[in-house]
Amino acid sequence: EVDIMAIFKITAVNSQDDYKTIFFDNMTSTLTWEDGTEIYDDYINNTFKDIKWNTAKVTTPDNPLGKSSNIRKLKIQLGLSCNYSCEYCSQRFIPHADETNSKYVDGFVNNLDSWMTSIPEEIEFWGGEPLVYWKTLKPLAEEIKKKYPNCSMSFITNGSLLDKEKNDWVERMGFAVSVSHDGPGQHVRGPDPLEDSNSKEGILDLYKRLAPQHKFSFNSMINAQNISRAKIQEFFE
Repeated sequence: EVDIMAIFKITAVNSQDDYKTIFFDNMTSTLTWEDGTEIYDDYINNTFKDIKWNTAKVTTPDNPLGKSSNIRKLKIQLGLSCNYSCEYCSQRFIPHADETNSKYVDGFVNNLDSWMTSIPEEIEFWGGEPLVYWKTLKPLAEEIKKKYPNCSMSFITNGSLLDKEKNDWVERMGFAVSVSHDGPGQHVRGPDPLEDSNSKEGILDLYKRLAPQHKFSFNSMINAQNISRAKIQEFFE
């Protein structure tokens, strides 16, 4: 079991530079002062005491409020494994997957109709690194494309696993692809696939195929060691 309860300590300041410490409980959605007094009771009721409030529905892990089944963008999480361990990635401690398989594909696709009431406009495949899950991604995307032939599909990749075989398939399937690369600041993130001849060839090959269709992009993270958008643009040009 995973304990998802957390108390967050928040330091707040108003326009008069008056600092206060408050605490947020993510299970009860309550804000309290340091002495435990609920801010709702202490502030809201006193300040807006003449306003009639409607009782909000409380959600819990056992009684979630749920989400709409009318989904425009379907995001499919293939898994959290990645062949890189980028410095500022929150998933870098996830164990790497040796391989994946397609044994759950049919069940997943067949079960879509039980909870989706409309055809999605977009489908995004997410990792970790989606191409680590190639043995799942390929048959899954193909089956979903048969089911929803007019929906657009995309994924974000670090680019290191792209090659001609995968690029042929990506282009044939009509994917849009974004490569995560920080340009001149890539050294802060981690390994640079453009310094490896094989992955560089795969990235540039896919760029030549998809860029004319406006289905390719580089996604760069702005950070303290990579602050110039002009230099990032210059790098890719």
